[in-house]
Amino acid sequence: MQLIFLPLLIVPFKYKQFGRSEWCFTLFFLAYAVTLATLTLPLNSRLGSFYIGIPSISYFFYMYPEIQNQYSSTVLRGLSFLGVVSAFIALVIFFY
Repeated sequence: MQLIFLPLLIVPFKYKQFGRSEWCFTLFFLAYAVTLATLTLPLNSRLGSFYIGIPSISYFFYMYPEIQNQYSSTVLRGLSFLGVVSAFIALVIFFY
């Protein structure tokens, strides 16, 4: 479960360009990662992809919305926020 901290390696390389929303999202993602690391989840690849994969990809796309050009950056950031929030809510509901 420590793989959830892997997307936070972006922070040392991009922290000078962070605005208020990036710092708030990073702190929210860190809270999610610490919560996930303190719980013992059953070993299942589908649970791992939901609780680690979706939030990690969401964090990456929140920090780098310019990688794709099909959607606007506000839409992509909103969907990224929704991805982490949904995983966090599901984690709290099912495992607390």
